Amino acid sequence: MMRVKRFVRVREFSYTGATVVLSLAMGFVTSVRAQPYSFAVAKSRVFLQTNAAPPILDYDRPFMFQAQVYREYIFLYASSVSLHPPGKAPISMDLVSLDVFLHGTNYDNQAQMDEAFPNGSYWCEVFDSGGTQLHVPLGADAYPLPPTISNYGEAQGISAVEDFTVLFPAWGGTAISNIVSLLVVEPTPLGQVEIYRTSILAQAATNGISIPGNTLETGKTYYGALQFLSTTAVSNTSSGDLSSANYASLTQFTLRTPAQPLLRIYGSPPGPLHVRFNSNPGTTYHLLGSTNLVDWADRQTLNATRGYEKFDVAPAVVCEFFSVAHD
Repeated sequence: MMRVKRFVRVREFSYTGATVVLSLAMGFVTSVRAQPYSFAVAKSRVFLQTNAAPPILDYDRPFMFQAQVYREYIFLYASSVSLHPPGKAPISMDLVSLDVFLHGTNYDNQAQMDEAFPNGSYWCEVFDSGGTQLHVPLGADAYPLPPTISNYGEAQGISAVEDFTVLFPAWGGTAISNIVSLLVVEPTPLGQVEIYRTSILAQAATNGISIPGNTLETGKTYYGALQFLSTTAVSNTSSGDLSSANYASLTQFTLRTPAQPLLRIYGSPPGPLHVRFNSNPGTTYHLLGSTNLVDWADRQTLNATRGYEKFDVAPAVVCEFFSVAHD
């Protein structure tokens, strides 16, 4: 199966993830009818989760402001777009694709971000044949709780051929719309490659988002970004343009698809046999035994604490086959 891969920015993984999520969020609120333009602003917090404990603020510029203008019709000509934060000088937005203008900046703390981009009325001017202006109010802070990956341990030992659901405490929020999004990228020598992304409209009991089987490859480490995004304000113009204000919290984490264990059996009867295999710390492994390669019994279980482990076992019969499986 051929997989289409797209490179994303290396140092601004969080930034790129938010771009994806924000554009998908706009897709939800604009799906009723087509608009010439869509305008969105968002403030975000970026977290990092490295174990089963709740995530912490990322170490590097964890606060992020972003504005995006999406051109619905490719034949609409716009030479440039300027962003007007409340009480600040206008900012020229970058054309990052044929249909998207973008401005994004990361900050060390929230005070710096709020000084540069205070809450209030935002508007942008699209320099096209009609001089389109889009407005939206960004109200008081309404950040969602930071997403916590409830099954972080399981995410470090995924079977690449099976569906996997990233679980989190139920979240739905009370905003105009609430969206859960997941981005998965693969680190490579040339940068990070986008492997998978998806978004769902969150309800009160939403507590998981899935990666289909055969999306990932065995024996690799991936970076994931799970984001909660709340839309707090939406406005329309008479021509159908739509604008939205958003707050988001994003958690970065790893996903691993360890290779199948490679076994080495040594020792001889009547003493015990030693079944040694490569392992992934934190993963539970089972030693299976069979006399006919059809019927398998669970002989032993252990939780790996290092890159290799071993079972010590006395064969039940003269001839016995062994296999190792993990949860």
